[in-house]
Amino acid sequence: MLTLEGLNECFKEALSRGLKYVGVRIAIGLTREEVIINPRENFEEKMAYYSHVYDENLRHKYSEDKDIRITGFAYGASFADIELDLDFYNTTGSLN
Repeated sequence: MLTLEGLNECFKEALSRGLKYVGVRIAIGLTREEVIINPRENFEEKMAYYSHVYDENLRHKYSEDKDIRITGFAYGASFADIELDLDFYNTTGSLN
């Protein structure tokens, strides 16, 4: 579910499974969305950050640009896992 609660559950599940990364796909008003890869060591701080900065519908609370929002998230043991789970190529276009 694409909600703040779902994002927090993603981090918690990654922790419980001992996985290395949580990826967060963000629309920031540019041509292409970005993916931020959070390493396990930062999970606790990043959960707090996202909870503070994004509303329940994953829209940025403090930006004047209301189009800034989280559009997906996934956990994985590698960057490739996250890339596949977020379906990055199909949502943002080919990197080539």
